[in-house]
Amino acid sequence: GASVVVIPPPPFNSDAKRHAKPRSNERVAKFAAAAVGVAEEKGVPFLDLYHTMMNITDWKSYLEDGLHLSDSGQRLLFDSLLSL
Repeated sequence: GASVVVIPPPPFNSDAKRHAKPRSNERVAKFAAAAVGVAEEKGVPFLDLYHTMMNITDWKSYLEDGLHLSDSGQRLLFDSLLSL
């Protein structure tokens, strides 16, 4: 069977400037805080990808285009999921 894991989006690299909608890491952090509340309420695991990446010095290298995960970002997500 499948399992549900709540995962907030990764940080946003505003230097990339390839996206039309205004985004900010402040908004992503608020989303991550709300997501942990949902996970707790529903009793499902929470993988804090946002703060995990923000604690990495070169976190921007984990993003392909400033928003989507690069190969190394996907590996980080995969390894993090395995550790749950």
